Order: sequence, then structure tokens, then C-alpha cells
Amino acid sequence: MGPIWQANDATNYQLNPMWHYALKCYGKPEVQSTLLQLQDRFDMNVNAVLWFGFLARSGRSALCTAQSHLNDWNQRYTQPIRALRRRAKSLEPASLYQHILELELQSEFLEQCLLMEYEGKSKTGATAKMCFVASLEGWGYKVEGEELQTLLEGLQLNED
Repeated sequence: MGPIWQANDATNYQLNPMWHYALKCYGKPEVQSTLLQLQDRFDMNVNAVLWFGFLARSGRSALCTAQSHLNDWNQRYTQPIRALRRRAKSLEPASLYQHILELELQSEFLEQCLLMEYEGKSKTGATAKMCFVASLEGWGYKVEGEELQTLLEGLQLNED
């Protein structure tokens, strides 16, 4: 079996199923707020957590082998662009800030494309919540209580 996005071109915004899932979930204010807090407090990768949700919905958990590849891209490209964007908030013209923001979003999209190279590990009989928590734990991410519940609901992973 090939990658879960095999029928799509994951490098095309319009055809990448994870990109659409991520935009839908991240567009929820409570999910965005929780993810950004986790990113700032614990250095969690927002794209990784969204990918965990994407995989969990199909009964899969993340492979640890993807972590080093994602971290490499994130540290080399996304984090420096993000740091530049944060410093550039007050620059004139304002369009310069918007261009840097767009570059950061493109780098994050490429992170998602990188993650889509990994199918994840099938968890026979596991619920979406179990798969999501297994991914978090496998990558050393500790999310509990209200934050976990917010993500389970916002990423559409609660059992019916």
C-alpha cells in the first residue's frame, strides 16, 4: 500500500487532503489557541499535531521516523522564517510583513507535504482518540486535561 495521499498530488494546495483538514481544524479559534500555546510552551510542532489528527481519523498513528525529518526542516527553514516574521511586525510597508507571513505558511505547507510521505502505523481496533494519543506519546508530546479535550473535539476525534 502506498502513501495515504497517493491518489492526490500532496505538493498542490488544492489536492492535498491534509492541508484541507488542517485549515478546517486550525480555523477553529479554540484549536488555534491551544496549538499555539503548546507550540510556545513546549515547542510542539503544530503541523505534527494536526497530522496526528489526520492520521487518527483513518485509524493510524504517527511513525517516529518522521520526527527527525520534520524537525530538520522546521529548524532549518520554518523557525527562522517565523522568527523573522515576529520581528517584522512593525516594519513598513505592511506588505513586507505579509510577504514574510506567506513565506512562513509556504514553509509550513512543505512540512505537511513532508509528513504526507509517511503513512503512519495502522492500529487495528483502535479508536481515533487512541491513535492520536499514541502519536503524541510516541513523539514525546504530553497533552492532558482541557488541552487534550479541546484538541480531540476540534480535530474531530471524539468517539460517537
